[in-house]
Amino acid sequence: MFNKKNDVLVSLQGVTKKYSTANCNTYIALNNINLEITRGERIGIVGNNGAGKTTLLKIIGGITKPSQGKVTTYAKIVSLIDLEAGFEPELSGIENIIVNGLIIGMKKQEIKKNIQSIINFADIGPYIYEPFYTYSAGMKFRLACALAINSQADVLLFDEILSSSDWGFQQKIFKMLTKTLKNKQLTTVICSYVPETLWSLASKFYLMQKGVIKEIQKNQVRHLAVTHIQQFHQTFRTREIEKIAVDMTKSINFNTALDNK
Repeated sequence: MFNKKNDVLVSLQGVTKKYSTANCNTYIALNNINLEITRGERIGIVGNNGAGKTTLLKIIGGITKPSQGKVTTYAKIVSLIDLEAGFEPELSGIENIIVNGLIIGMKKQEIKKNIQSIINFADIGPYIYEPFYTYSAGMKFRLACALAINSQADVLLFDEILSSSDWGFQQKIFKMLTKTLKNKQLTTVICSYVPETLWSLASKFYLMQKGVIKEIQKNQVRHLAVTHIQQFHQTFRTREIEKIAVDMTKSINFNTALDNK
């Protein structure tokens, strides 16, 4: 039996989020969500754009409030959702590390101790001294990710973790997260519309559709991944690549892939 305050870090009970549209209709982004996130869990949430994933992360992270229901948190939560949030456009990267670090709850001494690690991980070269408004989306993601990783958070929230970064930084993030996730005290929630992204970064999976969430098994994630690969290559008419990719995906031992990381 879990001790509520020590093991359950986030609890959502009957959470619904509604928005009013321009024509005065009501849009239900989340519909009666019940979810508990416990210490050390690695949660992957897959769903199409508009399914409610980002809204759910914003609710968990305290960025927005539910229209109905109750959200209880017992942890320090840091989110990588809106890459602009907490960053001042006119300030340099280094200045923003200090400002944003304080916003997400880091102490001054903690920031001072970790600032070089943050700079090294972001790896944006001399742009670290330039104003934030000059950054590309990928550079903003690099800086935000570097800060989040070094924030000593209990829970890290990632939204479309690899969509704004190049291949080299994707590899760096993957290696870092794979290593970091061995820390059983860290909890992560990663959302993506690409099932393959989540496979080795999560051990518990959910599917979101039209604001409703349900837990799914690993074999269902495998099916979603293969389907996504097929749909991608059919859309761009790259059937030779599709066949190679699907064959490679089917050859993966999906029962042990995560354990071998």
